[in-house]
Amino acid sequence: MITYGTLPDLFGNAVAQHPDRIALVTPTEQLDYATLADRVNRAARKLMMSGIGPEDVVAVLVRRDSASWLTTALGIVTAGAGYLCLDPDYPADRLAFMIDDARPKMIIGDRDRDGRFDLPFLSWHDLDAGTVPGHPITDADRRAPLRVDNLLYLIYTSGSTGTPKGVAVTHRGLVGLVASQSRVIGTGPGDAVLQWASPSFDAAFWDVSLALLHGATLHLAGSADLMPGEPLADLIAARGISHATIPPVALNALPTGVERTRVRGVGTIITTGDTCTAGLVRRWAPGRRLINGYGPTETTVGASLSTPLAVRNAIDIGRPFDRTRIDVLDDQLRDVGTGRSGQLVIGGPGVARGYVGRPALTADRFRPDPCGPAGSRRYLSGDLGRRDEDGRYHFGGRRDGQIKFRGFRIELGEIEAVLAEHPAVTGAVVVVGAGSDGPALNSYLTVDRRVEADPVREFAGRRLPAHMVPSTFTVLDTFPRSPNGKLDRSALPEPDRPGLGTTPPADGDTERTDTEQYVCDLFGELLRHPTVDPDDDFFDIGGHSILLTRLVSRIKAERAPELSLRTAFASRTARRLAIAIDQCSGPADPADQRLNRTGNEL
Repeated sequence: MITYGTLPDLFGNAVAQHPDRIALVTPTEQLDYATLADRVNRAARKLMMSGIGPEDVVAVLVRRDSASWLTTALGIVTAGAGYLCLDPDYPADRLAFMIDDARPKMIIGDRDRDGRFDLPFLSWHDLDAGTVPGHPITDADRRAPLRVDNLLYLIYTSGSTGTPKGVAVTHRGLVGLVASQSRVIGTGPGDAVLQWASPSFDAAFWDVSLALLHGATLHLAGSADLMPGEPLADLIAARGISHATIPPVALNALPTGVERTRVRGVGTIITTGDTCTAGLVRRWAPGRRLINGYGPTETTVGASLSTPLAVRNAIDIGRPFDRTRIDVLDDQLRDVGTGRSGQLVIGGPGVARGYVGRPALTADRFRPDPCGPAGSRRYLSGDLGRRDEDGRYHFGGRRDGQIKFRGFRIELGEIEAVLAEHPAVTGAVVVVGAGSDGPALNSYLTVDRRVEADPVREFAGRRLPAHMVPSTFTVLDTFPRSPNGKLDRSALPEPDRPGLGTTPPADGDTERTDTEQYVCDLFGELLRHPTVDPDDDFFDIGGHSILLTRLVSRIKAERAPELSLRTAFASRTARRLAIAIDQCSGPADPADQRLNRTGNEL
């Protein structure tokens, strides 16, 4: 076991042990470890010939189903630099901000996004071409030696002010991460690991390390095949996936019963990025290992892993990674003791360097670590939790969810955790809003079966003091999320908001088919959008993969049983989706006439 090393050291160790094992599978090719390493080293040499070395940043325009993004990212790191993955689907303004903030030396991709980035550009094809040798690279080849304190990657997360912040992660935490993966999960040769997360998120690095630093096989796929629902279930079955890290919201979107049929072969599921509920454990723990993970981007992907969860046990986030320490502290950063709630403060070599270009924010969130070696720091997560007598940690929501309500200091996360324990509830969000007689607690729920408000209210009343029981209970298909997948509380609808009814044709939209009107109405209902035009793009007006799954389920139940999620994903607009529905449904009924602007038959 390597006790000290950079990513090239750890990957090189896996290559030396498993040169002929399959390392990577994409929709079009598969590479063994030796071939993958050869491509990575050739990419690194070309980058070094362009002057790239330690502490440089190189951006990658991501095509997630191609081996090229992975060989490029690993090549950047092997050259000594840090990588920044850019998601081509991000809004242009966000991409421009990230590039301006990170100041990469160059961008690598398959095209220059129409030349809008004023930076040197290199195509993947150029990086992979030529006769540059592919033998291993050493410090003698690099501009400067590569050390564990050098930059590994930049990941941008949303900030509380709305401005993304770049987290600079080094190599120092990798050994603890890999040791924890080996101890708790135990991937190795013969295992098939799914890369579900987008490369622009640090969870993708978790997938990569879980496979390629342990001799397992990493499986890449396109966005359409990874959409929660039928496509993801089909992909898992077709590829024989054995290990997958999937957040709760995506697990909940998989078809009912699929855990016992098509994805039965997935022996290990790691769920992280959101609260794991009792309903999720009941569904996914039987017959496999369901492991709960926790940790912010600022601590090299994660900080703790649970042992396999059991249906009848309390849901915990496990024990810290190897070489990692989690303290539970009060507002004065004093230990609160076993069983009491406090802020989770994380120390160890996995703590990131800080936020790029934000020294004040870095100083506020990354504090000197009195328990670590000289110069070390610990990260104030802003998350609440407690440590039980067995040394396991239990997540308790966000620290900034603490409010003073009607004279009582309460934690919204505590209320959410209680609501999520209801058998029908798969997720819960609680906010403070305006009530008839002052501030009110409003809850929003996602459920896996029909449930009325009264039983949920009674359930909460048996577990919470009266002042913490919400006034309203609104059921949603899914929670609104920001572009990086975080919950967007500001986009929650008014409590118990009535249905929007028929979406009227916009000015100039003189006629719609009945099917177009039907799809516009569905878009409006699911997206809570007051008006929808047949040419509006579902994703441009607030849709995302989970909502698309809900949309297709409705359409299959009501109009077109043969409609596939992939077809809906490709259609995107109400007009094109209506055509697809009509093709699935057969010839239109003669009575299905064009509608005029008021919705009456012509």
